[in-house]
Amino acid sequence: MEALMDTNQLVTAIGEAVANARPAQEYCLLWGDLQINSWWSCMTKSEWSGWMQAIFGALAILSSALLAIWIANRERRIAGKDALSLSVQHANSMVAFVRMAREMQTIDGAVTINSAFEGALDSGSSIRLDVLDSNIRGSVHALNNIARQANAILLRLIQADDLSAVDWPNAFFHWEARVFKHANIIKAPPPEKIWRKILRGPFKLIS
Repeated sequence: MEALMDTNQLVTAIGEAVANARPAQEYCLLWGDLQINSWWSCMTKSEWSGWMQAIFGALAILSSALLAIWIANRERRIAGKDALSLSVQHANSMVAFVRMAREMQTIDGAVTINSAFEGALDSGSSIRLDVLDSNIRGSVHALNNIARQANAILLRLIQADDLSAVDWPNAFFHWEARVFKHANIIKAPPPEKIWRKILRGPFKLIS
């Protein structure tokens, strides 16, 4: 009897070993008529789990990178708008100061205008040029140079205490034209993209 039980136990153990030795069930990609039965599309649960973890991990890294790029671009656009607004203010100030300089009659007037140009140079130097369009960037830089040159001439007039010490009317006459030119470049609306014009077209007709 004990020998028979030992034999039964042996058979049961062999059966369990054979069952355990069977390959794990595989699950193929898609289902029904669309199911893909191929070596690369059929895997066990553990294999599918590993692949899903790898894929979702890669997607998480990619989405984080794209989000960081989007945030950086958004911050740059905001900084560009702020810099453009300051550039327009700077251009308007330079136009007003050059006009004042051409009409000055006294040394006291030169002192006042010199202080105005110093303030304009300080505000112009604080503008972030790296976020501006290349044309606007060049115009802001040119206005800063004009303000710097105007300071130099006005200081010479103030130190000499004589408005005839330098041919300032001629200098400011030429600078006025240049200031107007660069101010117009800065204040010109940015060119719109073609797709924006197309999308806005129907709404213009409706309105």
